[in-house]
Amino acid sequence: MWLHPDQFVLGATLEFIRLPATVGAYVLGRSSWGRIGLIVATAVMIQPGFTGAVTLELVNEGESPIALYPGSRIAQLAVHTLDHATEHGYDAGDPKYFAPTGPQISRLSKERAEIDAIRETGARLEREDSRGS
Repeated sequence: MWLHPDQFVLGATLEFIRLPATVGAYVLGRSSWGRIGLIVATAVMIQPGFTGAVTLELVNEGESPIALYPGSRIAQLAVHTLDHATEHGYDAGDPKYFAPTGPQISRLSKERAEIDAIRETGARLEREDSRGS
């Protein structure tokens, strides 16, 4: 596929990974691709306990189209270990992106209650500020 300047597309790794609760990772774009304008991941952290293919957010920040082919090595995974297992691994509860096998669209709607609470807090602070002014 051709990724044109200022174009955004979701992709996925061919690899299906499973991180234990003691391992986290970061997706990092490879320098050779970055030098022609490809930004590989805008959400780079992979939580301990994650399982699945990693969704990549691909953006062409360059001035020329970039040809992308399945299997191209556009990213790398930096893995780190934790001193002890995380108490709240990604696989606990109701993770938004559990075990994907391809690119996943945003599931921010699963955060509706949290977003509503933040908006209400902002509105409350504005009301308190207007009374104090």
